[in-house]
Amino acid sequence: MMDQVMERPKILCIDDTPEVRALVKRLLAPQYEILEASDGLQGIDVAMETRPDLVILDMHMPILTGYEVATRLKSLMPQVPIVALTADATGDVRERVLAAGCDGYVAKPVDPDKFEERIQLFLSGAREELQDEKYRQDYQQTLVARLEDKVRELTQTLQRNAELNEQNVQLLEQAQRRVRLLGAAAKVGRIIASILDLDALLHTTVDVICDEFGFYYAGVFLIDETGEWAVLRAGRGEAGAAMVSQGHKLKVDGHSMIG
Repeated sequence: MMDQVMERPKILCIDDTPEVRALVKRLLAPQYEILEASDGLQGIDVAMETRPDLVILDMHMPILTGYEVATRLKSLMPQVPIVALTADATGDVRERVLAAGCDGYVAKPVDPDKFEERIQLFLSGAREELQDEKYRQDYQQTLVARLEDKVRELTQTLQRNAELNEQNVQLLEQAQRRVRLLGAAAKVGRIIASILDLDALLHTTVDVICDEFGFYYAGVFLIDETGEWAVLRAGRGEAGAAMVSQGHKLKVDGHSMIG
């Protein structure tokens, strides 16, 4: 009994509608091993892994259409019959599915009384032939246009991802700068708590600021008793010390130290 089950022909049903897959399985399971896939990409993967004897393919699916899946499967497994399953009632549906690589089609809704017989014909070697090559040319042009659209969408997505990545880098740098600021503030706070002499405190604060943030120069100004002048009380290095000794000061609301 097990050998008979293993020898049953394998039929892969690729359809994004669970009810359709269930119907196909109910109609064919007594005679065939039924494999299922819910979208085109999964269908291609399952087909490559299991090597079915026949593929039943819904032509209208998201992501990859049945037409695109048929073309891909026919290039990978040219000897495996592909039967289109479609509710398309237009007059040239047969030609269009054949142009994509299918070997025939079954219209939806499926006729339960004729479905198995139809599938058996294709398993036995029946193939429908495309008579008008114009449909193949039209399909190839459509396929190229769709490929161009997908490439364009992918390029736009990559550009958006690059922009988001740049924003993330900037946010990370800002966060790191805030951490450094908090660390420096904490360090200055500890210094303030341990130094009682004002001049020593100011000079140490200047050194901490320059060391923590990599500044070439920093200075500390204090407002004098008149409230009109900001007097330099501490500066970095020899240049800072010289300016302090010279009594460098700035008019409040006046120009900068450099100007």
